[in-house]
Amino acid sequence: MLWNVDIVKERKLLTAEEELCKQIFEKSVTKGSDGHYVVAMPFVPNHPQLAKYIEDLQQFIDLDHMELVPFGEVNKPDSEAYYIPHHAARTNKFRVVLDGSVKTSSGVSLNDILLNGPRVQEDLTSIVMRFRTHRVALTTDITKMYRQVRVPKEQRDFLRIVWRENENEPLKHYRLKTQTYGLKSSAYCCIETLRHCAREHANEFPMASKAVLESFYADDGTLGADNDTEAEELYRQLNAMLGKCGFPLAKWASNSNHMRSVIGATSKTIDLELFNENSVLGIKWSVQEDYFRYEFCDEIQDHPPTKRFFIASIAKLYDPNGWISPVIILGKMLIRKIWLSKCDWDTIVPVDLQSEWNEFRRALKDLSKVTIPRWLGISKEAIAEIQELTKGIQWKHVRTKDNPADLASRGLIATNIVNNAFWFNGPEWLVKEKDEWPVSAFIVDRQVEEATVEEAKPVSVLMTITQVDVVPRIEVEVKGRPTESLLDRCGSMKKLRQFFAKEINIDTQPNENCEVKTKHLNVGRDSSIVKLTPFVDGDGIMRVGGRIKRSLMPFDTVHPIILHHTCRFTHLLALEAHMETSHGGNQLCMQYIRQRFWIVNVRKAIKRVTLKCVPCFRQRKETAT
Repeated sequence: MLWNVDIVKERKLLTAEEELCKQIFEKSVTKGSDGHYVVAMPFVPNHPQLAKYIEDLQQFIDLDHMELVPFGEVNKPDSEAYYIPHHAARTNKFRVVLDGSVKTSSGVSLNDILLNGPRVQEDLTSIVMRFRTHRVALTTDITKMYRQVRVPKEQRDFLRIVWRENENEPLKHYRLKTQTYGLKSSAYCCIETLRHCAREHANEFPMASKAVLESFYADDGTLGADNDTEAEELYRQLNAMLGKCGFPLAKWASNSNHMRSVIGATSKTIDLELFNENSVLGIKWSVQEDYFRYEFCDEIQDHPPTKRFFIASIAKLYDPNGWISPVIILGKMLIRKIWLSKCDWDTIVPVDLQSEWNEFRRALKDLSKVTIPRWLGISKEAIAEIQELTKGIQWKHVRTKDNPADLASRGLIATNIVNNAFWFNGPEWLVKEKDEWPVSAFIVDRQVEEATVEEAKPVSVLMTITQVDVVPRIEVEVKGRPTESLLDRCGSMKKLRQFFAKEINIDTQPNENCEVKTKHLNVGRDSSIVKLTPFVDGDGIMRVGGRIKRSLMPFDTVHPIILHHTCRFTHLLALEAHMETSHGGNQLCMQYIRQRFWIVNVRKAIKRVTLKCVPCFRQRKETAT
């Protein structure tokens, strides 16, 4: 473009792959006797052998997972057959990939005419948590699970491929006989088939049936028992039940010496390496030491510092259970800053962000030092006892300084999470006797009808009280900083709310209309908040009191913070509610806000936002005409 002519182009840094390709070119380029140049193809070092692809496809035939299409059936109408493109892929292992999303001449692919079934298996977090409750742990894997589920003969022509071992052979038409990766419906069909097998044989193999339904994630089994005797019986039942249904099990591993002996004596295939270290749903498990650990491989030394590279690298941090959440959130904060810099995907990010990234990346190597004990030591009997004892429990408010979840919202570099007792174990007083716990400022008891403030203390409330009415107001400036600048710093109303609840501290001036008592706030009869039975919590924040009767809702929902409709913060809340509810009206916005806040005259605050909303104004105008 004309206005780009005078712009000085940034020097493009080469990736390690690009640099290697350049070197191979420079070493190989020559000129032939006919005047044409000769250049070598730049092969990847230590690349997989192409013969492996032939071997894997031949395995489809050898295992009876694929058959040759009879010559007389090759020329079927397009509506009765589909040819699936296939190619080689290598992630952690070499495999054949089939792609059912490629469009045909009609513009429709096989995946377009297949249904996508519902999610039917347990989530990763639940499976890992359940795995941690077993004293004796077992892991296993179903061999080629998808290809153990057959497809009806009348549908197999939709699973055709074309293949030949070398260019001298004629093209051969094959059709798969089984479910396969690359099809939209395959995951549901295969996982639900496995669960159907478990339900169908629940009476004959009760332990195995329960394990499959609760502790399998696709083809990976992460299970266990309270002792070796139960574990051995579970091992026997699983092999018998799944073997009976055509799902052979392999890659067994256990933390128990007894079970390793049993596996060694009975399993046809044994991988001794799995007895030392295994992977449990993407997490490294040191089997004999019985702990989880993170594995960080720094493969990013020579990449140029672009937006695309930074975001892709941070996205690779795998943490399904939230064990390193403070590190993940720090990475997400960095991603947000990169987005706000408005640089293009493949241009170098600003220097200050490069420095922040380098500090973040250098610390990531310490993730390899993070270890989490696998066994929680909680038996089924203990869980039942906890559930029984917690009936009618008193829920106590934990201050920010004693709440490890606060680290997950502020973030930590990886170095600081290693051996962080506060993050992994909670506050020190948590393991002490109950009478040694700090006195909570606020107690919610399901057995009582009134919320009370437990202790008398000087009150530093979150809002100012006017002479006209007992109504909280938030000033535009907080600790010398305008609310707008805080919003810019925090980036979202969610982050601003967190800052608001933790850091804003405006003194209350009690008067005849607002007197702070030991347990309650007594307000004038004419006050607009008198019916809210307001109280001041342990952090000095005025909240809605009232009757809560056994409520199981979150604390902020039961006792929302009281705000006035004219303050700047309230306006921002109303604006956020309007946006988050997709330009919702009064009722939707009120429901959104009242999850955490009680705004006096809330409709006025919402109306000020909706009347100034341009899309809503246009919509009203179109509707009127």
